[in-house]
Amino acid sequence: MEIDQDPKLLQLLESRDQHNIELAFQLCKSLQGNYGEEVAKKLRKYLEYCFTYEVEECYFRNLEAWDFMGMPIPNPIFRELPEAIGNLKKVKRLNLSHHKLATLPKEIGELNELRRFYLVNNQLESLPADIGDLVNLQKLNLNDNIMTKLPREIGYLQSLQELNLVNNQLKNLPKTIGMLKKLQVLDLERNDLEELPMDIGRLANLQILNLEHNDLSHLPKSLGDLENLRQLNLWGNHLTYLPKEMRRLSKLKIRLDTHMLKFAPPKAFTEYVAVQELDEGVFG
Repeated sequence: MEIDQDPKLLQLLESRDQHNIELAFQLCKSLQGNYGEEVAKKLRKYLEYCFTYEVEECYFRNLEAWDFMGMPIPNPIFRELPEAIGNLKKVKRLNLSHHKLATLPKEIGELNELRRFYLVNNQLESLPADIGDLVNLQKLNLNDNIMTKLPREIGYLQSLQELNLVNNQLKNLPKTIGMLKKLQVLDLERNDLEELPMDIGRLANLQILNLEHNDLSHLPKSLGDLENLRQLNLWGNHLTYLPKEMRRLSKLKIRLDTHMLKFAPPKAFTEYVAVQELDEGVFG
């Protein structure tokens, strides 16, 4: 006669004690799925343990959204993503913000259906080359990490519309950034950028470019090719002039760097002003 383990499993899972929760997962693995739906729902609250103990795998295969913020207990196991994350074949939205992730496994590139990927406030210094395999990715948020470089494969994200990299440590961008033909928003506020590649002028659909608080002393003339650019923030850099090619950007409104004070109206440093309102002296 089989003994119903569900009451014991529920008690362990509801204890909020890490040792008890791990014990529950060990028992569930040995039961090979022979537990009730109520237990299954409790297990799914601890998705990182499910990966570790290979429990509820069928559930993961059909998962379309995973928000890993606000989990019940901190888990020291989950400082790295397990390779099994590649099993989330149907996931379209993945939120792994506010952890201490220092790396991403190459299996992240197997999430072919992923549209929106949030990695805010981790400890990522770089991304695996496999990130370029996420051909359906539309939004990538890497704010508040310690990124020092982007892989050249970032340019393979042909569906990407929004790239957020606020508060990182980037000194430059790969030339392949210009391959992101659908990119509309590029937010690079609070990095260490010293220059921009000429290829940035190939971002034909770019509408918003935020370069606030970087170390830029000049801009590439190719910015003048961004015909759809309508908002550019240059505050907090070391710029003394703009490329003259930017005068033709009729849709553009700019917030200028303080070093341009001599040639611009005061409001240009507190709000966005149209290119047409700027004095000729702003353009080099």
